[in-house]
Amino acid sequence: MSDHDKDDLEGVEAIPVYDRVTSRFEWRKRPVDVPEPPRWRTYGIEVSDENGNPMPFVANGMWVKNVPNT
Repeated sequence: MSDHDKDDLEGVEAIPVYDRVTSRFEWRKRPVDVPEPPRWRTYGIEVSDENGNPMPFVANGMWVKNVPNT
């Protein structure tokens, strides 16, 4: 890799940008990298019988015990 491939402003928080309207340089913050969206989404599942009592259920082949909030 040559020296020309390196970014001299990589470690800096702001970069100088020339404004054509005011004919001056302004310091603008470097754009932040957009975080990657989560790959998994979690849902809260509550299973109850006709009386409202929590019941265990099967999720992804495993028995899950639905514990009531106390």
